[in-house]
Amino acid sequence: MANLQLIDSVVTITFYTYRAGFGWLGFLAMGWLRLPLTFNRKVAFWKLMGVGQSGFQPHGDSRKWAVLIVWRGEPDENTWWQQCMRATAEAKSFYLQPLFGHGLWDGVDPFASTISTSTPSSRIAVLTRASIRWSKVKLFWANVPAVASDLSNSFHPEFSI
Repeated sequence: MANLQLIDSVVTITFYTYRAGFGWLGFLAMGWLRLPLTFNRKVAFWKLMGVGQSGFQPHGDSRKWAVLIVWRGEPDENTWWQQCMRATAEAKSFYLQPLFGHGLWDGVDPFASTISTSTPSSRIAVLTRASIRWSKVKLFWANVPAVASDLSNSFHPEFSI
């Protein structure tokens, strides 16, 4: 995954929500999905993610998981693993056209060759990922209430997962 040579790529993020009591299936899926994603030639980059709770809670929602994929060409939407995931959880996918990226994931800039030069004419989603230094944890959590309030005021229910 270190060298991304993409020409016509598509970025998708799919959120899976498991029924109450079945979040452990998502946890297992985050382990076994590594194999089919790694060996799928149409997948240029992938990241398996937990999903946080509303309002910046210090722990995630064990029933919600996400898969971010940069595809080579058109997405392969009917793979066996995607059908398996849909059978066990509600799935909601979004097709993304990256406008800007900053930083690396595992030493790779996954969006480098997918950045659009066009001006967005529709809604914009922001995907953030960060590590907090221990020396800054207190400052971070002190600022969470104000940021959470701003986010809840700008929330759009159409994009609820």
